[in-house]
Amino acid sequence: MVVAARLLYFLEMTDFIPGRQSTSPVAAGDKRLDTRSFHKNHVPIREALTPFLKTRSGDVLEVGSGSGQHVLGFAKAFPQLTFWPSDIEPVHRASIAAWAELDLQPNLRDVVDLNLCDDWRLGESDGAAGRPPAELAAILAINILHVTPFVVSGHLMAGAGRYLADDGLLFIYGPFAHDGAMSESNAEFDAQLRAANSEWGLRDVQALCVLAGANGLKPVDKIEMPANNHILVYGR
Repeated sequence: MVVAARLLYFLEMTDFIPGRQSTSPVAAGDKRLDTRSFHKNHVPIREALTPFLKTRSGDVLEVGSGSGQHVLGFAKAFPQLTFWPSDIEPVHRASIAAWAELDLQPNLRDVVDLNLCDDWRLGESDGAAGRPPAELAAILAINILHVTPFVVSGHLMAGAGRYLADDGLLFIYGPFAHDGAMSESNAEFDAQLRAANSEWGLRDVQALCVLAGANGLKPVDKIEMPANNHILVYGR
């Protein structure tokens, strides 16, 4: 099953997972989706990314952009960077486009149809056919890996190995296991995810580091975030 179906199922399941927020339309007939967790998480994520991104230039790809609220906020916060949202789900792509149309940012590009269940590819040249260039300043993945099969983690790392510039960085935000250990709340969440779908679950940082190393990347930083989340940073 493709990433889109898994993400949609997760959004349905969140109403039954204590402490996890759901996504809903802003209003009837409005294509914009509002992810309630965005309102809690965006500012902490943006502040954690600021030391890494504030002096950078170039292109940034966000994989699995969902509603599009995060990438719009990043485009406003870091105007010297060009942001490329992506998602496989048509409903999400419509939401991303609708948010972007409402608050036009010159450095926010059109959403790209990108499926991390496959060995994904970008443009052969800068912005070719509406695709991000093949050399990126950064890749962002927010709350993706634990609600997708493990193959997605491998494809994310492989793509980062292909497309990050020499000084480029991969940022992965979410809940993780740490050498098999996790907080009580994350362990409960992990069990609920695996009960909903046997291919879901919190990814272990050590396993991700192995994938990173296989693709020419190494851990740069691990940033502690609210609610037992982290941002993992990888570079060459």
